[in-house]
Amino acid sequence: MIETYGFPYFCKLDVEGFEWQVLSQLSHTIPVIEFEFTGGFVENTVKIIAALNRKDAMFNYIRNENLKFKLKTWVSGEEMIDIILSLPKNRLHGNIYVKTESN
Repeated sequence: MIETYGFPYFCKLDVEGFEWQVLSQLSHTIPVIEFEFTGGFVENTVKIIAALNRKDAMFNYIRNENLKFKLKTWVSGEEMIDIILSLPKNRLHGNIYVKTESN
């Protein structure tokens, strides 16, 4: 698809629980990625954050379709994992954003 449409700056994944399968196959670094997380897939969410966690990566999130970031400042992958693991799993739903610091 990159050959046909060019390299994306932003990629929003909406793949209903298959985020790990998609993101684990990336062969390019996309500057900004948005992906969904839910209480039923917390382990996969942690794996995704760990896989995308590079030295220059920063994370933020929204909950329940609220378009305002929950964090005032972007955090490291390790901090994002701690936040996700601390959230109540019942009715947990949101989107995580990851960007490189240079963007």
